[in-house]
Amino acid sequence: GSHAVIANWTSAGGNNYGVAVDSVSKRVYWTDLNGINSANYNGTGATTVVSSFNPTEVDVDPASNKLFWTTDNGSSVQIWSAALNGTGATTLATLPANTYVFGIALNPGTQTLYWSDYIAGTVSALPYAGGTPTTILSGYQFVQGLEYEATTNRLYMVNKGTASVAWMNPAGGPVTTVFTGSGQTLGEMHD
Repeated sequence: GSHAVIANWTSAGGNNYGVAVDSVSKRVYWTDLNGINSANYNGTGATTVVSSFNPTEVDVDPASNKLFWTTDNGSSVQIWSAALNGTGATTLATLPANTYVFGIALNPGTQTLYWSDYIAGTVSALPYAGGTPTTILSGYQFVQGLEYEATTNRLYMVNKGTASVAWMNPAGGPVTTVFTGSGQTLGEMHD
């Protein structure tokens, strides 16, 4: 296969872990120290969608015209939403400073956002409209990547601590491991 750089930047620092794809508009969204950016699949039309200090994770729901991201300002972690063009930015939830969000995923069918807390070992859910988060999994430390798959209604998780990939029903239930590596073979896998 081939590859191409669609964007680059020089701002160092921050936790630039997030990337998301809008397959309808054929745009890629990513985080950097100063905000959420977007470009066409071929790299043209690059623009800053949201100026925000230290966004970490990002995901998009093109059917709902929604963009979601997390920020960490040192005193709290916030979960945000806006339109795909960045307008109407709203804080959906404010979490304690010691929350380590290392993965977010969306269920467009139920309009639910999920995130993992790497240190606390939890996966939580929140409606697109905001409100009170619900913990749907606990005691599962070191989850870094999170992705929802609609056909099977599964929430997939990458766990650095166990070097595994697993899934669960987002309503709760047992965790089913589908792959286990050796040691730290999964490295720093995020969204």
